[in-house]
Amino acid sequence: MTKKILKIKRQLLDIYQKIHELRTVEGKHTDALTNQLKKICTTAPTDISEKILLDRDISSKAAAFRKFYATYGSSSESEWSKKIFDSTDPEKELLTFPSYKRYARRVALEYYFAQSLAEKPVKKCLFIGGGPLPLTAILMHRLFNVRVDILDIDVQAVIRSKKMLRAIGLNKYVKVYQYDAYLFERYHTYDYIVMAAMVGETPKQKNILIKKIGLQIKNNAVLSVRSSCDLKKLLYTPVEQKSFDDLKMQFIWHPCSSLNTNSNIIYQKEKTYGRSR
Repeated sequence: MTKKILKIKRQLLDIYQKIHELRTVEGKHTDALTNQLKKICTTAPTDISEKILLDRDISSKAAAFRKFYATYGSSSESEWSKKIFDSTDPEKELLTFPSYKRYARRVALEYYFAQSLAEKPVKKCLFIGGGPLPLTAILMHRLFNVRVDILDIDVQAVIRSKKMLRAIGLNKYVKVYQYDAYLFERYHTYDYIVMAAMVGETPKQKNILIKKIGLQIKNNAVLSVRSSCDLKKLLYTPVEQKSFDDLKMQFIWHPCSSLNTNSNIIYQKEKTYGRSR
């Protein structure tokens, strides 16, 4: 085992111990801990990442790292959402969100991937796992005039999301529904579906949902699934790189910059003559 691998392993185990000792995910100490974890995972070289992930001491703690990162992210977005809808100038407050410009670039990239495959302009989108701060949906509408529906199973996230959308005047164009994506039966009504990286805690759970969507969506509809690569798999559960029957994998995009934590897998429903919706 090289010195570089040992160094990263020690850093990760130190972070894990500190996470285990935390009583709350709020506070400057947690901010620093999260930033440290993110920096390690987004800058680790590809050639050693898999070796680190295969190490038993690290692989046994992968789920704990992901849970911590997801909980912190949700808490942070919830705070920002409240900050925005409580503001005297919600629009101005929204633009100060630290990742606003990065999200705008990601949403544009995902949309261009989808539009490059679509036969007609994408007009209706579904975002699964919008959370309390539905920035992807907001930017999708603002950048491309797309109507967006959001699904989220968390009641509080839905409440905050709706308040924020009303505050910035987008509640007529971006709708939020409290619903379990695994039970949803209207995927066939959308041209384009985006599945957040936090949806599905395990690869098996993600596969089940992707397959369900693939069975329901209409011919030529596009599904974009946010995933992870390299050591970023400790932040987000990765998605298997494969097609699901008629839902064919078209593109895989992995970030080269440490600013981006998500990969993208783009699928399209293949034409199935005689049994299309």
